[in-house]
Amino acid sequence: MVIRFRYVTVVVDDRLRQRLAFAVDRVRMNVTAYLRIASDDVGAASQRLRGMCDRAAERVDVTLTTVNDRIDPAEAPPERRLTAV
Repeated sequence: MVIRFRYVTVVVDDRLRQRLAFAVDRVRMNVTAYLRIASDDVGAASQRLRGMCDRAAERVDVTLTTVNDRIDPAEAPPERRLTAV
């Protein structure tokens, strides 16, 4: 993967990119899970607070999914064709 800035071109190793994408996905799952659990815990206390936790969990999920898609875009695998010899 090649990232071009104004004056600098950075080449990122695929293995590093995949490790970073995996770490971001793991953070996304953990933070979303903690916010959903907090939402369930405060559900009895206040409906408004529960809604805030649910919205925060949704925002974290969407934001980190977007970041992960930019780090490791899902590229279509090349088509394999059989060739007659």
